[in-house]
Amino acid sequence: MSSAAAQTEPDRQQRLAGLISRRSTLWIILGLITLGVLIGHHSLGVIDRDEARFAQASKQMLETGDIITVRFQ
Repeated sequence: MSSAAAQTEPDRQQRLAGLISRRSTLWIILGLITLGVLIGHHSLGVIDRDEARFAQASKQMLETGDIITVRFQ
């Protein structure tokens, strides 16, 4: 490795560390991750075949006020 390449590597690492250490950069990264998760979350359908049944049973439990007895339709 040449001396010029050896000098630029620590400089690049310092610039990257300085960018990551800024609080505004972390908020932007967090916002992009959150946006990506929310967009992907709404595009998924019901994955598990029992998921819709559990949701319906929970809805009926809330409507009747009886959270002990599980009923499905």
